[in-house]
Amino acid sequence: MSNLKVVIILIASLLLLSSCISNDVIPEQESNGQKIPSPVTQGKEMYKVKTPVKFNIARGSIINNIDNPLDINEIELGLMVLSMEHFSPEKFYFQEGQYLDKETINKWIGRESSEPEGFNPPIKGSKNVEEALKQEKDNPKIVSHILEQNFLDENGKTKGISLAISLNSYYYFQVSDNNGLIHSGKVKVDDNKNGINDVKIYGEKIAEKVIKRIRNNKEIPNVPIFLTLYQEESQGSVVPGRFLSGTFVPENESGINDWENIDKKYMELPSSDAEKIDRYSSESFKNFKDDVEKNFSNLNIKILGKGLYIDESLSELSIDIETAGLSHPQLIALIQYVGAEIQSQVIPNTVPIKVNISSIKEAEAVLTWDPVSQEIKTHIYNK
Repeated sequence: MSNLKVVIILIASLLLLSSCISNDVIPEQESNGQKIPSPVTQGKEMYKVKTPVKFNIARGSIINNIDNPLDINEIELGLMVLSMEHFSPEKFYFQEGQYLDKETINKWIGRESSEPEGFNPPIKGSKNVEEALKQEKDNPKIVSHILEQNFLDENGKTKGISLAISLNSYYYFQVSDNNGLIHSGKVKVDDNKNGINDVKIYGEKIAEKVIKRIRNNKEIPNVPIFLTLYQEESQGSVVPGRFLSGTFVPENESGINDWENIDKKYMELPSSDAEKIDRYSSESFKNFKDDVEKNFSNLNIKILGKGLYIDESLSELSIDIETAGLSHPQLIALIQYVGAEIQSQVIPNTVPIKVNISSIKEAEAVLTWDPVSQEIKTHIYNK
């Protein structure tokens, strides 16, 4: 798993019903006699979706349970990509989770003190606001969500299940007083600075219980399960959290033998964290940022870089450039300048690069750099 080069992916439109299957390999789908190839992003073939399409039976709960939209995107797409090592897109169709409904998930992420099936630490509860706030702070909720994905054969039968247990890095809480006023608080879940990720340790213990509950549920097929731990970032973070580890549980087994670390994380560029593992890329991006802001100072530009690191090596770079507003000639000039900076290696161009240019009101353009073909592709949105 450590060698798996994970990329940010975009789910293509749902495809039409496939034709007959042979040799356990999913064929290309057809529409009006024309073959529709599998969705491919940067050379990685994605799953086809089995029709009729079924949405997650816990649909909507992930939005309520995970605060940062970047985390929602990463946990959903990241779990799909990681699952490819165990459930090949050549043999299996993808389907959103059909076994863990909203009621079940809400019970599991509840506190033990108020929900017998809850995975989160219990609290005694208090009518005193200060005491209630202290209890929430001293006993933060750690498990925020459990995401399920299914993998089907050509007959629509579930042959594999993937799960991601989402864990809080920060716990946000609210307590009401007798007058109905809301008192809010925030606490870092693992704040002991001992070099040990207590969130991960807690998640591994919970994972054992999740597997046992699934195996004891006769309505859930006894199929292989790929289970991961995901740690969220804070609410306002400009980068998503990361997958911590994963484990594979074969069919007919209900225990976890071992965990494999997943060294894949996003870092803001430039930043002190990025400098610790990749000083060159962090400083190079700072130079790029300074160059653009200096040469387009009249546009009041804001630039944000996000690097995807796998095994502490830069694997992909995403750049967001936002302006207060710009004319079409200014947009063309900005595109040309950014493209020249990429081609001249002002920023590392040995990895895929995506640049989103937007104004306050709308998206303006997108540039993509392919390190293999050494080409930049540009799309300007119609206004």
